[in-house]
Amino acid sequence: VHPTTTCTHEREIGMKEVIAKYPDIKILEEHDFAYSGAISSAKSIMEIVEEKNPGARRVWLEGAGLSDYPGLETLCKVLIKKGYEVSFSSIRDDRVSPELVKILNKGGVRSFAMAPEAGSELLRKRIGKGISDDTLERVTYLLGDSSIQTLKLYFLIGLPGETIKDVKAIVKLVKRLSDIFVKKGRKR
Repeated sequence: VHPTTTCTHEREIGMKEVIAKYPDIKILEEHDFAYSGAISSAKSIMEIVEEKNPGARRVWLEGAGLSDYPGLETLCKVLIKKGYEVSFSSIRDDRVSPELVKILNKGGVRSFAMAPEAGSELLRKRIGKGISDDTLERVTYLLGDSSIQTLKLYFLIGLPGETIKDVKAIVKLVKRLSDIFVKKGRKR
């Protein structure tokens, strides 16, 4: 794992680019301190969090490859057990499991972002975002049944080959996912 951390608040650590492919780590704190080395385990990340940012309460995980990090759930469990809150920039929709949602609850996550990019499955497939409507609904159901209060959805308008029908599909998808999230959330 190769995070870049940025201290955005005196009690919050941002861990950016948790990607297992790159050998260098740069940790930039509020004093522009830099650190290089290889991280391969949750223990290594914990050492950095505790040594470089003592007193932090929240660890923010961010990166394009975060969803693909095989130790993500284990890392989050270790952080929570040590008393940290955990935050994410986003997790790929198809990687959200009931176990991960439990971890998000325990980690104090209050909002979650999904990026369907397009309202129709067909357009998502054409742009290489192979997330099905069923997957989006399953994840929304899990999140609605959790302590998460806010669900953010990100879409792109103006994609190559997009039609007015595709734009209207965004509205329909948002309505459907909102209904699922709100209906499940009434239990909160």
